[in-house]
Amino acid sequence: MDFRLRTLTALALAMTGLTPAQSHALRAMADLDSCKRWHERIEHYTRLRRGGGSAVQMERWRRARDGYEEKFLAARCHRWGRRLRDD
Repeated sequence: MDFRLRTLTALALAMTGLTPAQSHALRAMADLDSCKRWHERIEHYTRLRRGGGSAVQMERWRRARDGYEEKFLAARCHRWGRRLRDD
C-alpha cells in the first residue's frame, strides 16, 4: 500500500472511530449492490471476449474482467449466491 493510501485510510478511520480490524471487516463484506455490479461487469467482459476481437482488445478485456473478478473474490461476494442474478 503506498503512503498516500495509508494516510487516507488512517484519516478515514480516525473520522469514523472504527478500529482497523472493524474497517477491514466492513471492506470485506461488500453490499449486495456492489457485488451485483461487479458480477454484471464480469459477465459483460466474458461476453465481449467470447465474441472475439483483436489480440490487443481481447487482452484489454481480460485485464478488465480480472480486475472485477479480483474485487468480487476479495469482497467474498459468492456469499450472496443466487441473489446476484435475481432482478
